[in-house]
Amino acid sequence: MADERRLTIELDAETPAGLTGVDEVGGKAAALGNYAVFTGDYENLFAVPGELAAASAEQLQAVAAQVFRRNNMTVGILRAPQQEETP
Repeated sequence: MADERRLTIELDAETPAGLTGVDEVGGKAAALGNYAVFTGDYENLFAVPGELAAASAEQLQAVAAQVFRRNNMTVGILRAPQQEETP
């Protein structure tokens, strides 16, 4: 229940399409272009908020389980740079 509330709050806090960067002209142009190329119609961008709102937590978890698996993840290890010793 808390996860569903958090998802709703995060989506509502974002720009109208629920995507970052769409509040600026360059972001809008990029999003519209991406949707036109990858989905066949730029107007599909405007259906995203409704589709996300209609998805249940179980549906999102099922998709996440298919996409995020151990055999297709990349792990990066960030380390602080070592200090050079001065004589």
